Amino acid sequence: MKKLEISPFTKTKITFSLWYSFILFVILIVFSVFIYNLETQDVTRIVLLQDYGNHLPKTLTNEEKEDIMLQINEVKKSFIIDLILVDDIVLLFGGGLSFFLAGISLRPIQKSFQRQKEFIADASHELRTPLAAIQTASEVALRNKNKTKENYKKVIEQTYKETSRMASMVDELLTLSRADAGMTKFAIGEVRLDEILREIIEETKPLLLSKKLNLKNISLEKAKTKGDMHKVKQLALIIMDNAIKYTPRGGTIQVKTGGKRKAYFTITDSGIGIAKDEQKKIFYRFYQADKARSGGGAGLGLSIAKWIADSHKAEIIVKSAPGKGSTFKILFSS
Repeated sequence: MKKLEISPFTKTKITFSLWYSFILFVILIVFSVFIYNLETQDVTRIVLLQDYGNHLPKTLTNEEKEDIMLQINEVKKSFIIDLILVDDIVLLFGGGLSFFLAGISLRPIQKSFQRQKEFIADASHELRTPLAAIQTASEVALRNKNKTKENYKKVIEQTYKETSRMASMVDELLTLSRADAGMTKFAIGEVRLDEILREIIEETKPLLLSKKLNLKNISLEKAKTKGDMHKVKQLALIIMDNAIKYTPRGGTIQVKTGGKRKAYFTITDSGIGIAKDEQKKIFYRFYQADKARSGGGAGLGLSIAKWIADSHKAEIIVKSAPGKGSTFKILFSS
């Protein structure tokens, strides 16, 4: 017979429910005792009033006393039964509500735990790929005694490429783990988006030239906001890097900044585009809508971009369609 397995969260949920129910039980007992004492103080007077009205005899016979005591005990007994019935209903309802509330209380923790498991699994999978490539290349190089210097050079180049990829991935993982732990500090000050985009264009020129990409309709109007200059630059660099990666050779990229009330910048490419149903998913960690969009990365860049935008109360607006390029607009709150 297969043993019934209960998940840790279900066990915790049941434990919380039992504790909530126990606390409710104690409260009900205390409340019931208080109500019982309060309500039974006048039972004798009420019974005498029912039996004799306002004409109570000065002396009562033993039979009359016994009859009165019997009526008093019956009233108290009936009241106790009513209290027990009410308490049972409240306890039953409260137990169910406790189980429901315990589930709600644990839901954020459960989601966080699930995300952590997925994060570790995805990270392990992504790191395994370059490690396997390095191991395979090394084994081939060691076993084949007839390899030339050119062959060894290719192995070293491949190893360098894979280790660089791993180093970049580890940096991204550390950034996200610090973000999750709330360990990242922000140096808030005035940020000029136009100056940041101008710097990024200069820094990415070698990549643009290597792919023969054209920069068109550059409009860098003065745009100021509040934030961490380095983090905002990282955000813009991620968007620009994606535009360069996913734009075919000879394509075009447009950059724009502006905003009188709310500062913004947009980066538009003539790349492969993103399907409508995948435009939100691209910000998930390790998500790659299409292996053609992977660009050799692990799918962490846009997750970091989303975290930076959220930290600055900025919104990332994506407009794209397959084969028609993409526009990323980052709209700041001020």
